Amino acid sequence: MDQSHARKEAVLPSDQSRVRKEAVLPHGAGPAFIRLTLRGRPDAPFAVGDRKFASTADAVGARVTLFARGGLQVREVQGGMGFASQSEYAVMFGVPDPTALEKITIRWPSGRMEERSGDAAKALLNEHSTITERVDEV
Repeated sequence: MDQSHARKEAVLPSDQSRVRKEAVLPHGAGPAFIRLTLRGRPDAPFAVGDRKFASTADAVGARVTLFARGGLQVREVQGGMGFASQSEYAVMFGVPDPTALEKITIRWPSGRMEERSGDAAKALLNEHSTITERVDEV
């Protein structure tokens, strides 16, 4: 077997002679995920001229964009998908190559923009993170 790949093996408890073989992946590589729950700040509206815009507490309408080498993914926080229904407010991304992750941007419903780049973006991998809208940035 090629030394650059690892094979994980686990002995099943019911039969010590049977071995389950899992996926063969390069060391340190493999798909990952990012799951974000966004919290808006309705108490801190964003003023543009004489108009004010505020996010909802659940950040419904926020748009999250994940940038990676080779493409991007976009998710929007939605409150419901049909009659008398509710959706989970979290957004989820599959990240086939975690090393290719460059940045994540959030466009809040209030109009504010937020960006996480490099290590700050990679710190969100394989975690369910909650991000609260920052009121000091535009």
